[in-house]
Amino acid sequence: MRSYGRIATPLLVLALVGGCYNGELWDELKESATAGESLSSDSDDSGEVTGISTVTGNSGADTSEGDTSGGGTGGGSSATTGTDSDTESSGDGEPFVADFTVNGEAELLEVPSAKQLLLVADVEDGDHDVVRVDFFWDGALLGSDEEAPYSWQYAADSDVLNGLHDAHAVAHDDEQHASDPSSMVKVDIQLPISGSQLWEWLDSLAFSSKAHGVASDSTGDIYAVGQTSASLDEGKTRMTIRKYQGDGGDVLWTRHIPQTGGDVPLGFSVARGLAIDSQDNVYVVGEFDPEDDGGHLWIGKFSSEGLLIAEYIHAIAFTRGRGVVVDPNDDNQIFVVGYSEKLSSESGFISSFDSSLQSSNWSDVVDNQTIANNRLFGLAMNSVGDLIASGAYRPGDDKERALILKYDAKGTQIWWRAANSPPEIKDIAFNIAVTKDDEIIGIGRQKGNGFEEALWTFRLDSGGDNFESTVDTNALCGSDGCSVTIDASGNHVFAGAFSKFKGAQADALLRKLSPQWLNELWSESLDGFDGSQDRSLAVAVDPDGFVYGAGFETKDEMPRWWVGKFNP
Repeated sequence: MRSYGRIATPLLVLALVGGCYNGELWDELKESATAGESLSSDSDDSGEVTGISTVTGNSGADTSEGDTSGGGTGGGSSATTGTDSDTESSGDGEPFVADFTVNGEAELLEVPSAKQLLLVADVEDGDHDVVRVDFFWDGALLGSDEEAPYSWQYAADSDVLNGLHDAHAVAHDDEQHASDPSSMVKVDIQLPISGSQLWEWLDSLAFSSKAHGVASDSTGDIYAVGQTSASLDEGKTRMTIRKYQGDGGDVLWTRHIPQTGGDVPLGFSVARGLAIDSQDNVYVVGEFDPEDDGGHLWIGKFSSEGLLIAEYIHAIAFTRGRGVVVDPNDDNQIFVVGYSEKLSSESGFISSFDSSLQSSNWSDVVDNQTIANNRLFGLAMNSVGDLIASGAYRPGDDKERALILKYDAKGTQIWWRAANSPPEIKDIAFNIAVTKDDEIIGIGRQKGNGFEEALWTFRLDSGGDNFESTVDTNALCGSDGCSVTIDASGNHVFAGAFSKFKGAQADALLRKLSPQWLNELWSESLDGFDGSQDRSLAVAVDPDGFVYGAGFETKDEMPRWWVGKFNP
């Protein structure tokens, strides 16, 4: 989006290596550095692409010293402060630092991404034996190495180190003589700020469009699904499936259902959710309505190249597909949730398919009288293959309660839980995720007490017992939903919207919390066109921890498909 603002200060963590290291790894780094090879990595360059804007996400120069600790390869010691020399000045016959490098660079090293720095000193003996080499960062002693080849390891992986820094070394002999300081190596550290935007893609051509789901494959490429208008009538749409290059946001391919080039569809077709199997096949779920007859549950299987391999269209109209998962241990087990509509009620369902999508293996309609008139929106699988579904049911007129159900993989319902909210509150659990410990993390909306769509997050244990719930009245979750996912470190990433005050226009929101919700790691509010309604409806994390949001921003009173990539 055109502008974005940090709405909370990120948690800054400086992780340094202190004394312990992988000897084999650092031996390889030493050899490369000694040979004068640069160990720095260049950031990816991408050409200009229509519809994509690139944001650097780097802070300005900050010469704060930060924490200066590290590890040497010999039997040295470390310190946080010090001077260039605490011994006599060098002269003829004293030790001499002939060459000093940082990651193989002798003058300037640029560090655009988090990495280990290896400081290496090539020392020539004078009349006496060298006993140690001290390594300095911005004039502060990092530590000392007492065994050749002399080096020191330093981790550059925190925002607080951004800026231009100086590194040098001083050698000492057994007569307490010190060499002159080595030549200075300038180290320009410009690490990405956590949560900063790297690229975005906006659909500026369609009359109206929205992205409802997003996912990453094993290579780090991105898929988003949603809807695109087929005419100037917002009610006539096509399902849209789009693949992006993860690094730069280039669109690799786009598919529409029904296909473009034929008759304009008469109804509203939309892709709501997606899941990716171990072979990077993509399963998409939604509703297919080319004839305006109420819409049919639709499931499609695409190859990573965009070929439609298989599809399932439910024969009965007024059926909605909302969520899909693939068993991570069995690509032949596909599960979907959604709901069917009748004249005066709705019934949620959960169904199982094999990868051919020919017909369902089993299907369960949630018709328990206590929770009748229900809809299901989200689906996740825990570590033992059980399924967790989220949604809502209506216990009476103008009432709505969030609903969580647990099934085994054969379709047997294990338990269900309903939110115990006050009578004046209406809530919906739109999306669900499961941690490695099988805790259930949910996100949804609460209406009541003067707020129409407050963002609601909650945590359940594996047995369905609630142990934490929060309502943020400045964050929003509208009728299109909101989303949650969990990264490889167990952090929780939420997607929704943010409003500075009640009644203000909404900005798309992405928020990252630590596993126990003790710390907000970062939170980004993204404003598109001035005064418009912008929403992040879905969120995903790739194998490297980069975060992807998908949704829409509004221009000329019409929603425009939006996808963006953010630093971890």
